[in-house]
Amino acid sequence: MNDIQAQIERENPDYRDWRASVVPLVDEVLKSTRASVTLLAAAVGFLLLLACANVANLLLARGVGRRRELGVRAALGARQGRLAAQMLTESLVLALLGCAAGILLALLLVRLIVTHGPPTVPGLQETTIDLRVLGFAIVASVLAAVLTGVAPALSAMRARVNAWLTERGAAPAAGGLRVQQALAVGQVALAVAVLVTAGLLIESFRNLSRVDPGFRPEHVVTAKTYLPDTRYSGEAERVAFTDRFLREARALPGLTAVGMGDGVPLGDRRQGGPIWPVDRPRPDELPNANVAWVTDGYFESLRMQVLRGRTFTPDDGPDAPDVMVINRRLARMLFRDDDPIGRRVEAGNPGGVFDIVGVVSDDRNIGIDTEPTPTCFVSLRQRPRFSELAVLARTDGAAEAALSSVRGVVRQLDPELPFFETQTMEQVVSVSLATPRSLAWLLSGFALSGLLLAGIGVFGVLSHAVGQRTQEIGVRVAIGASPGRILTMVLGQGLAQIGAGLVIGFAGAAALSQLLAGLLFGVRSFSTVTYVAVAMLLALISMAACLAPARRAMRIDPATAVRTE
Repeated sequence: MNDIQAQIERENPDYRDWRASVVPLVDEVLKSTRASVTLLAAAVGFLLLLACANVANLLLARGVGRRRELGVRAALGARQGRLAAQMLTESLVLALLGCAAGILLALLLVRLIVTHGPPTVPGLQETTIDLRVLGFAIVASVLAAVLTGVAPALSAMRARVNAWLTERGAAPAAGGLRVQQALAVGQVALAVAVLVTAGLLIESFRNLSRVDPGFRPEHVVTAKTYLPDTRYSGEAERVAFTDRFLREARALPGLTAVGMGDGVPLGDRRQGGPIWPVDRPRPDELPNANVAWVTDGYFESLRMQVLRGRTFTPDDGPDAPDVMVINRRLARMLFRDDDPIGRRVEAGNPGGVFDIVGVVSDDRNIGIDTEPTPTCFVSLRQRPRFSELAVLARTDGAAEAALSSVRGVVRQLDPELPFFETQTMEQVVSVSLATPRSLAWLLSGFALSGLLLAGIGVFGVLSHAVGQRTQEIGVRVAIGASPGRILTMVLGQGLAQIGAGLVIGFAGAAALSQLLAGLLFGVRSFSTVTYVAVAMLLALISMAACLAPARRAMRIDPATAVRTE
């Protein structure tokens, strides 16, 4: 490409400021979604780990109640490896049952995501559950079975036959309880990380939805048509069609403004080129500006604010001097605080010298999450170089009726012309927000699921701990411990796990949020509001999970507890 560019420069010196940039096609197609998909994959992994920790906790608690059974099996000759294999097999059965239920649920969710997901994601509409996905789900389930069955299997391999056979009741097992508590802390930490990520994305999406795009999308309809070169090969034919269309469309009832352009704001990428005032020394490296080709009525249809001078008029045609309208950012870049009206600039991409006749407000044409770029607007009737034309019309009635009327004008002028991509500008803005909106909602779903799993995990660990400490709690009550003291003891144990999980989770979330910088808009990676909200939400859910075991501990009858043991 460098050799080709050098040859082009030798043949045409006007291209001396151009350079070629080569990127892999897959990177170009996926660059806007790669980070989002990676984040979703990480969230899925966190959720799977949460589920594994939960099941491992349940199996550990169940294993305590089965120690007498395992002791009998060992006494009858079962080897430790056989006992461990039994525990792993039970985990595998649970995982495969969960996999089957999950696949059925995924069939419904995939349809929902394909139907309502962002259209900007490449290949989303072709997404299906195929053999590769099924294979991945089965492999993930087997790995989950191994993860959840390791701790119970190790416990079975350390079977103490005599102690377990003579056991009466659920004696405390400090080692097993510590493992369960560690798993609960890990669940809370993972839930915090996902919650913080979701909170940052929700805050970012809220900021994006409040951004002023630089135009008023309400009551504006858009559509595109295409002028084939076979019948519109010359500039005169294209200008004639544009003039006839604008004249007929503006006569329609219900349309207050009609314009045309080479694309739709937020929907089409603008071209760029070098630009510089002709009355100033030319620098070695020229600044660049995006270029949009539009007709009169374009700015009025979008209600872009005119800051100085004027916009295009029907008189700015092929026989009139070349004129240009620039946005505020380009005016500041080229002229700083000087008045640009009447100044002349040389633009490389349109090719020529233009008189600046107006300055308009900045618009976020590339994307809602992208700062406005220096942009110049060239009269499409003076430079009709494009075959594909976009129509923008402001209406005071229904959008469907306006689009039907505009379609009728195109059909009247040339019945063979296509009329496609009919939509409102509000839909265009909504599509530009589709990816961050979907990402925020999906992460929120993962976060709420993780929060539920973490609450279940804390509840399970505390319930098991209360069951193991029944005799101890009965003795405490017998020697005078008040119900409030018992409540404080159990809640303190649960809150200690939650506090440790919060500390670890916030540390991990702070490190993870640094990787989200490219997905956030107007949000710092450490948002105090998000962190405080996550802490309060998790504290409420965890307190609710702690209350039931604590109240059960308060109702333990000391006589019954001691007699049971």
